[in-house]
Amino acid sequence: MNYWNKVAHIYNFTRLEEREAYEQMYAHIRTAIQGKEVLELATGTGIIAFHTAEAAHSYLATDYAEEMLRVANNDKQFNRLRAKGVNLRFEQADATCLPYEDGQFDVVLIANALHIMPDPDAAISEIKRVLRPDGMLIAPTYIHGENTLRQRLKARLMALTGFREYAHWTEAAYHDYLQSHGLTIAHHVLLPASFPLAYTECRKT
Repeated sequence: MNYWNKVAHIYNFTRLEEREAYEQMYAHIRTAIQGKEVLELATGTGIIAFHTAEAAHSYLATDYAEEMLRVANNDKQFNRLRAKGVNLRFEQADATCLPYEDGQFDVVLIANALHIMPDPDAAISEIKRVLRPDGMLIAPTYIHGENTLRQRLKARLMALTGFREYAHWTEAAYHDYLQSHGLTIAHHVLLPASFPLAYTECRKT
């Protein structure tokens, strides 16, 4: 948690190079969550929430890093959306031990986080628990393959800052992982980014 609290105030700047991929991702998410009750895990500074929450019936964005949530709550976009009546709120929560009821949400969104969790299995278990029987998991995740020199250098620089990954999935391996947890891939598309971004929607089976 210390790493994410330390980088909270510069996190938005690190996303600028991914702007094009994120715009495409937002469009997919807005379509998928239209009129739904949404739980976002690992929201960080709320970037995705600010760009998609208007499409949802309700949107609860959570993170376990207090400083990330402090940045999100103080963002001008949050005040603007609240003034428009968008049902968006932020709470602190651990994705591996969620304080929510079984079957509470239509959609759970966790973007670019499963690969940096020491225990993603626990997160998937909790996600399935809080999803309704016909619920959807939206889990865009950076993936690996035959990385370019630029990608290898970026990964090394990120590691020097304290950033850590626990999984290095290819797109096929990532889909196999999700399916091994009783999830069915409903829609997926590979978005070009500094590392390829595998946008993936799953249904409970």
